[in-house]
Parts: sequence; structure tokens; C-alpha cells
Amino acid sequence: MRKGELENLEWSDIDLKRRKISIRAKEFWHPKTGEREIPINDQLFELLSRLRKKKPRSRETDFVFIDRDGSQLKTKLREAMIKVAKKAGIENLTTLHALRHTFASHLIMNGVDLPTVQKLMGHTDIQVTMIYAHLAQDHLNEAVNKLDF
Repeated sequence: MRKGELENLEWSDIDLKRRKISIRAKEFWHPKTGEREIPINDQLFELLSRLRKKKPRSRETDFVFIDRDGSQLKTKLREAMIKVAKKAGIENLTTLHALRHTFASHLIMNGVDLPTVQKLMGHTDIQVTMIYAHLAQDHLNEAVNKLDF
């Protein structure tokens, strides 16, 4: 998800029963490349379920990422995500955008086809998706070792 999508994510955008996150326009914000749905995997489902139970709903807002006072977490979102990433074993994260590159790269290295990655990323042009396709050296080594002359 893009930074703006995370900042503007509301609980009403998350359907835990259908395991989907809807990226959709709001009165005060519009997604960069239009509306889309993102599937929720098992790990994210567990995390969101726990977060939903733990975090009481604010009367003023439905935002998922809120500050202690219930206000929209915009300026501190980066710091919060970096802290969570470290707990998940992702080191040296400096920007939220780097997580998008990591997400796309891991999908591709795990055999997900480019059109699917493009759709999950919300790209209108597959060439943009290719920019995100950073392949790890181990992955490249495995690829060439598949050749047996």
C-alpha cells in the first residue's frame, strides 16, 4: 500500500470476513491510481484482528492508524511502521515506500506473475511494476543454476 493509502485507511475499508482491504476515494482524499481491493493473507488477518480488538474505536474517526489522542496518525506513521518492521525482522528500513519495493520483490521472487503484482501494487503500467522488481542475489544464483549444460 502507498503511504497515503495507509494514512487514510479506515476500519470501514477492511472486511475481515471477506479478507479484503478496499482502497477507495473519500471526501477528503483520492487514491493515486483509482480504487482497488487488496486480499488479506493469514498473517495480516491475525494482525488486523488483534489490532481491532485491542484498539477501541474513536468516536471522531474510523482511521486504523491513530495517535493516542485519537487523531489521524500522519506525521508519526513512518516511525511507527519502522518500529513494527524491526520487530518483524526487517532491518534498515528508512521509508514506507521501501516496503512497497520489498513487497513487490518478494512476490516476484516467489513466482507471482507480473500482471498480478501490478494489480496488487495498484500500477496502471506494468513498466512501473518492473521498477519495483529487485531480485536478490541468491534468487539470481538459483536461476542460473537451473541450467544444466
